[in-house]
Amino acid sequence: MDNAADKAAINLRGREARFGSFRLLPSRQQLLCGDEVLRLGGRAFDVLRVLVENAGEVVEKQALMTSAWPNTYVEECNLRTAVAAVRRVLNTWGSKGDYLETVPGRGYRFIAPVSIMDGKPRRSLPSPLSRIIGRDHAVGALAAELRTGRFLTIVGAGGIGKTTVAVSAARLAIEQRQFYSASLVDLAHLRDPKMVLSAIRSGLGFATTAGDDLSEIRALLADRRHLIVLDSCEPFVAEVSAAVRVILSGAPSSVVLATSREPLRAAGERIWRLDPLTVPPPYAAINARSALSYSAVELFCERATANSASFRLTDDAVRHVAEICRKLDGLPLAIELAAGRLDTLEVAELAAELTDYFRLHMPGRNTGLPRHRSLQTTLDWSYETLSDAEKVLLRRMSVFCGACSYDALKAVVGGDGLDPLAIHSLMASLAAKSLAIGAGELSASGHRLLDTTRAYALQRLEQSGEAETIKERHARYFEQLVAATAASVGGRSTVQWSAFCAQTIDQVRVALDWATARPTAAHLAWRLAISALPMWATLGLGDECFAQIARIGPLPAS
Repeated sequence: MDNAADKAAINLRGREARFGSFRLLPSRQQLLCGDEVLRLGGRAFDVLRVLVENAGEVVEKQALMTSAWPNTYVEECNLRTAVAAVRRVLNTWGSKGDYLETVPGRGYRFIAPVSIMDGKPRRSLPSPLSRIIGRDHAVGALAAELRTGRFLTIVGAGGIGKTTVAVSAARLAIEQRQFYSASLVDLAHLRDPKMVLSAIRSGLGFATTAGDDLSEIRALLADRRHLIVLDSCEPFVAEVSAAVRVILSGAPSSVVLATSREPLRAAGERIWRLDPLTVPPPYAAINARSALSYSAVELFCERATANSASFRLTDDAVRHVAEICRKLDGLPLAIELAAGRLDTLEVAELAAELTDYFRLHMPGRNTGLPRHRSLQTTLDWSYETLSDAEKVLLRRMSVFCGACSYDALKAVVGGDGLDPLAIHSLMASLAAKSLAIGAGELSASGHRLLDTTRAYALQRLEQSGEAETIKERHARYFEQLVAATAASVGGRSTVQWSAFCAQTIDQVRVALDWATARPTAAHLAWRLAISALPMWATLGLGDECFAQIARIGPLPAS
């Protein structure tokens, strides 16, 4: 009969064995239940170590005695006493159930599932390669939340910096000794939802395992104060939610900090919405010094200096920098990509070149995550997680410049495969997935797309072949809305009318751009321009009014 102890199935040197609520640390000659050190004699400990190293295998009596009493002759009764001591401790501190099995005439077998991990605390959190800007408050507040919350999810648009904030908050929590250890689990590379559990196991530091289910992970964590950072959960929301629920129910001292473009919708989840960096408002009177109080400008300047030795934020350059930051919606990823173009462009040229296509395809660093190589790939990542109906709504919604009301959405994007009655719930879903911003309930001002998201959605709309139909609907809707609203106020200047003009003028401009460029829509362009005359007058945009009418040209014959 082969000697199982000689096979050394598991090497525990420098590692830690986990079974049930127990932790076996051979390097420290300790058996722990949670963080409680249990009393177990040296010989009994050696017997337990050999049995755990050969979990599932029969270890013969002589092999056990040789390992526990090297170079010493002992009677078999000594082995029985040591095994009894092991059983007594395990049954006293552990859950009900056998850990050791006696094999008559041969020896003993350890029958509980065993998981092996590195004995040192896991702090597998990457260090930042550059200074983190504009996130001090978020990082500090999140670290404080981790003291009491057990399941937090950072939610925000792609490229907004969720991973950076999560890892920074986790590192701060470790420094503050809130946790014994921390692990980062990146789910972005997964394509199969069945691999979620394996990715979590790997991130937790499993070296060897006797099983492959959630009970093993729960046994590994037991009562240890451990922080699990789950990054990029959005492709597998249901699978991650289920895994987190079971892990936390069996590991009462552990905490999960997740990042996702949408909430995981799990019991006990706290949502932390991450906002873009601050940008100077349009028409703000700023200079080089005051502009640096906006975190988006500060980030752009730091990254620009790293990419171009000649870059300086002067009072002349500040308006171009502010324009760039606004066009990029204060998204850190987009700002870093734009700053990287200053190796070949001047800041004024960069501001002028930020067309929709250039904005989406600015290349990033080769060392960046694949989904962060450009805004196009970042938004592709989000788009592919949508349902077919959500994709239709997102791309059709791109015809709106600014916020759009529920009534406008139904009139412009409903029909042709998109149920108008479903638009409200679909819109709420896009907002939850960080692809639209606005109030939780659609109000008069409604929801809107970030400019970068709108540029991407417009591209998708053109590819769909339905762009002309949706843009014509948009122009007709606002021609009728502006005419009806102007008639209702009867030429009187009111607060409501002024607010309507300010909210609607960009929609009129977009509609006129489309209609003016198409000879077949000349009548529509003229009707829209005439309807908008009171708007231009209210906003003091007489020069724009004359320029728009001149672009339309003569009114064609009926």
